[in-house]
Amino acid sequence: MDTRQKSEQPELFGAIIRELKAEEKQKKTAQEQKKSKKSDNCSQQPEPEKSTDDKSAQIQQGSETYAEKKEFSGIHTGAVSLYDATYTDCTFTGCSFDKTDLTNTTFTDCLFINCEFIMCKIDGTTIDSVQFKSCRLTGMNFTEASEYGFSPDFTDCLLDSCVFYDNTLSHDYFINTTLRNTDFTNCRLKNVDFSGSRFQSAAILGCNLEGSDFRSASGYSIDPSANKLKGALFSLPEAASFLKYIGVNVS
Repeated sequence: MDTRQKSEQPELFGAIIRELKAEEKQKKTAQEQKKSKKSDNCSQQPEPEKSTDDKSAQIQQGSETYAEKKEFSGIHTGAVSLYDATYTDCTFTGCSFDKTDLTNTTFTDCLFINCEFIMCKIDGTTIDSVQFKSCRLTGMNFTEASEYGFSPDFTDCLLDSCVFYDNTLSHDYFINTTLRNTDFTNCRLKNVDFSGSRFQSAAILGCNLEGSDFRSASGYSIDPSANKLKGALFSLPEAASFLKYIGVNVS
């Protein structure tokens, strides 16, 4: 082998080694890219949804919210919108609805315990067989609520500056409830139970009170000539308030 052949061999081997290194580098780069792509796909996967069996639910803002047989506790909605939501057979405990937009929201067979409602918007809201227990309702205009299935019941509640103008209530009840500055003008209140309730500057005018029970209620002022009282139940001494409307003074 001459000197020229000896000098060409190292160059040939060097070229082969460089080519092998280049191929190895390309494979390593491809593996790293594949690994990086896999990592990105994993990070983009959505978080698993929370189980619907969890009874401690959260109220969602927005439309088309549906909840059935859920328990809501300690929720404070503030001035948000729950527009067009539906709640069926749900229980709300210790919740606060402060100027909440409940427009077209549906509550059916729901129970509110120790909750607060302040000047909420209830245009077209369905309140069907709903119980309020130990709740405080301020500035609520029930005239705006849907007439369909309107059936609220109150026990140990405070209704302050609420309006029931021209509403229809039948076989509902206000038990041990304070009705302060509440307006019942032109209401149809047939067979409504007001047992133990306290009327404070409440307006009862032009109402049909047939069959309603006021026997253990107090503080009401009802003009017999301006309301229908057939079959309504009253007891003394509160019923003596009727006398002032017919010009009779009792001393």
